[in-house]
Amino acid sequence: MVAKMIAAHKIPYRSRIPGDPLRPLIPVEIDNVGTVLCILDSGADMTTMPMAIGERAGLNVKKLGIPRVSECAHGHEGESYEVPMKLIVFNESFFLPVNLVKDSKESDPALLGRRGFFDKFQIVFNEAENEVVLKRNTNT
Repeated sequence: MVAKMIAAHKIPYRSRIPGDPLRPLIPVEIDNVGTVLCILDSGADMTTMPMAIGERAGLNVKKLGIPRVSECAHGHEGESYEVPMKLIVFNESFFLPVNLVKDSKESDPALLGRRGFFDKFQIVFNEAENEVVLKRNTNT
């Protein structure tokens, strides 16, 4: 029996904008949008993005989505829609539930949350080295 090699992806922390703190930013490809740098956020229940990204991806968000109320920055609540969205990470496609937030700018950070993503990888946040290591689980 030949063991299948599973590549580990070491991603150095970086800033989205010069002067911002270093964060684990994962490049995510979205059809009709291109690359979106998502903060890998173990504190986020689900992946969250500005609604404009979903609309640029060609989704009819209000027709397809499940209406939600999301907690936004500083404890404010905002209108959002949960939609299944195809995301490509490390050349592999996943359909994840994504919370698209209405009152956010497209330049606001996207968060790659736990639901539908963290179960697909072994994830190690290495704060001492300012990097995150993701290795694909073989059973998902």
